[in-house]
Amino acid sequence: MNVNGTLTVNNSSISNNSTTYNDGGGIYSYQGTLRVNSSAIYNNSAVNGGGLYSNGGTIDITNSTFSSNTADPVIGSGGAIATTGAGPMTINNSTISNNSAFYGGGIASIAAVTIRNTIIANSVSGGDCAGSITNGGNNIIEDNTCSFVGGNDPLLGPLANNGGHTLTHALLSGSPAIDAGSAAGCTDAQGNPLTADQRGMPRPQGGRCDIGAYEYNFIAPTLNFPSNGNTSPTTRPLFDWANVTGATSYTLQISTQQNFSTFVLNSIISPSAYVMPTDLPRNTLLFWRVRANSIHGPSDWSRTRHFFSANPPSVPVLVSPANAAVVSPPPTLDWNDSSPAADYYEVQIATVSTFATFLGRGFSGKAYQSNFTPQAALSPGTPYFWRVRAVKNSGAGLEFSDWSAVRSFTTP
Repeated sequence: MNVNGTLTVNNSSISNNSTTYNDGGGIYSYQGTLRVNSSAIYNNSAVNGGGLYSNGGTIDITNSTFSSNTADPVIGSGGAIATTGAGPMTINNSTISNNSAFYGGGIASIAAVTIRNTIIANSVSGGDCAGSITNGGNNIIEDNTCSFVGGNDPLLGPLANNGGHTLTHALLSGSPAIDAGSAAGCTDAQGNPLTADQRGMPRPQGGRCDIGAYEYNFIAPTLNFPSNGNTSPTTRPLFDWANVTGATSYTLQISTQQNFSTFVLNSIISPSAYVMPTDLPRNTLLFWRVRANSIHGPSDWSRTRHFFSANPPSVPVLVSPANAAVVSPPPTLDWNDSSPAADYYEVQIATVSTFATFLGRGFSGKAYQSNFTPQAALSPGTPYFWRVRAVKNSGAGLEFSDWSAVRSFTTP
């Protein structure tokens, strides 16, 4: 309660308060000066002014959220804010949503109220506005109850912890509030530039500040793999991260430098995954990060991860039998040793070149030298395909070469 004094509310939450027979469930201000900055006033109730009741004085509300406040449904006015008496009220870059009253679910005013860069929407009852409201420019009013044109759905998320000290309604992707604030810049009642939103997120994120208390920004992507500090099993690993709603593409950066002053890769990618088309530098400490891109600009960078690139054995070069040779079973398959030295080799023998099913060692067995004689019986007059890859245990995990070229032989 503020009576003939000066009250400043900064970075605060005022919630779950009620008064049965009086006004101002969250805040009551009589005459005096009241300033509300970067605060959330929600779930309060009163006869009039469920969130805030003002009777005269100067009221400045900036970067604040009024949500789910209620005035009496039979006689009450101003679910979020009710103001009477002389004295100006100025509301800048605030979000007023989901409030209810008999008269003026968002704001009910018989005094001078000016709103700028502000959202009033989703009023449960009583309409968004009642009384005299002055359009200071760049507002979004969902219905047509204010004294100026409404009709826009601001596309708000639920009241939630979206970062910062207090709860906010996030702007959803595609919201008409994004980059729609004043071209001259968003300011408080004294004309000072607003350089942050209610949460402390810098404004603007795009060409202009956003309307309301929340400045739209992408959540930075969450990286999945390669895992932090691990060694990749291949020189062409899969990079994967979580999808970000509203993203049109992603920027993936890979570097040998933690500050990304040089790049192994700096590329814009559409899906949230990427497989290297060429080999990464071998046996190298690498850093990687991702950010999301949209029509409203990029997100912050993800956290940086690091991993060690693989140093797998070289791809085995097949020696014999010659390709398409006719070979009496059981054949001896031979290839050159890999470098660095392999711990073992995997051999696949199949009747189809796709190796959908195969005979021989496959993944379950190991050839510890650079030749192999299959033990499984081979059918006469049948073409077979074979290939080899080298495997090395790096201590941090297994590293695999690519598969060799495919050769074939036929049994007589």
